Amino acid sequence: NDGGDEGISIADNGDVTVGSLITNNISPAGTLTIDAAADDIKFVRSGDLFGLFNSESTGSTTSLTIFEEGGGGSGSADFCKILVEEHGATTISTVDDASNLAHLKFVADGYVNIASSSFMPITLDAGTDIKLDAAGGEIYFKVSNTTFGEFSTAGSYSSLILYEDGGASAD
Repeated sequence: NDGGDEGISIADNGDVTVGSLITNNISPAGTLTIDAAADDIKFVRSGDLFGLFNSESTGSTTSLTIFEEGGGGSGSADFCKILVEEHGATTISTVDDASNLAHLKFVADGYVNIASSSFMPITLDAGTDIKLDAAGGEIYFKVSNTTFGEFSTAGSYSSLILYEDGGASAD
């Protein structure tokens, strides 16, 4: 099939090349591969850009950007972006173009575990306060799973306990 004026061609191996595609369904029997000649794969609904995969031609970074609903023909200035750089360095960022309300929330049905590789720190860097809100009433400080301090509340009573010798005793 030479595709004629439709801009569609099918190679002998079954690969389909499409110049322009308007359809309600794509249902491949196997793997669906999208190979764009340019750096971007755009997701558009009714003229509104709502998602974008981007891979730099140098191959050093790849990103997925999800735009706010109703962003207009060129996409919204409000978005969430996942950027993967060399060595797998990953940044998740949010942008609210008109304000600073692009909050990032993690809502898990189970627990959230943030782990860093050996000898790498975890840094919390806030523009204002850092809030720890434990519904159980206790916040523990540990090194190598040994408790060296805790904040505790019970009713109207609050305490801060620091353990001597890295958790050896409460003296």
